[in-house]
Amino acid sequence: MGKGKIRMLANLIELNKIEVRLSKKYYGGISPKFYLRDLNKETLAEIPVAETCEDDICVKYYFKNVHIDLTHHYEMVDNYGLSAILQYVRLSELDDFDELFYYDGKLGPLYQKEKTTFKVWAPTALEVMVKVGNEAYQMERKEKGVFEVTIQGDLDNQEYNYLIRHHKSFHETLDLYAYASNANSNSNIVIDVEQEVYVYISLHQFLLPVHNFFDDDNDQDNAYQNNVLKVLDVQQFLQLYQHFEYRHFQK
Repeated sequence: MGKGKIRMLANLIELNKIEVRLSKKYYGGISPKFYLRDLNKETLAEIPVAETCEDDICVKYYFKNVHIDLTHHYEMVDNYGLSAILQYVRLSELDDFDELFYYDGKLGPLYQKEKTTFKVWAPTALEVMVKVGNEAYQMERKEKGVFEVTIQGDLDNQEYNYLIRHHKSFHETLDLYAYASNANSNSNIVIDVEQEVYVYISLHQFLLPVHNFFDDDNDQDNAYQNNVLKVLDVQQFLQLYQHFEYRHFQK
């Protein structure tokens, strides 16, 4: 807790353990009672203090064996009515964080012509939205800290970003698992990864073994004549991206 105007901070430091810090400039950092408010259920329940400690700035209160549903939002409330959002950011400090939240499924935009499912791994976030164009869509927290939403309609070539909230406000971020972004890398772009991509490129500068990118000798000959390379695999396209300045269009 800094020396500014923050009077109360609340963090989930284990899956069932809460730490609350009260500034000593606020009632000397003393509160006889504390309550946990479940914002989803709209309930308020007193929870006992398990232990305390203090430093020059604040008094720290610890609450053990507290049932927390990570799909819910909570506030801690002190004896005088002051409340603080229960944050999940310090879960990343757990020794078994990787084991608890390890996820090996697909992430990013999973495109189909009739719908697109967005998945992002954000286990310490309270809330995540995906902004597609000018519309923002609420994402649902699933297992292992993955947030997910399915949006109906054909979103091919639509720009999108994520809006993530850890405390009071949202911040906008790119998708680490996106397949494409706009020219300035300000937004990600939904693409059909199954669609064939053509790249106009000067093949005489090609530093990689070109035969790896052709189905047969005729395709290779045509490519050299026309300086057009047909890429059937997204990974091949990403390899090309790293080696050349290019312009491409989708068939």
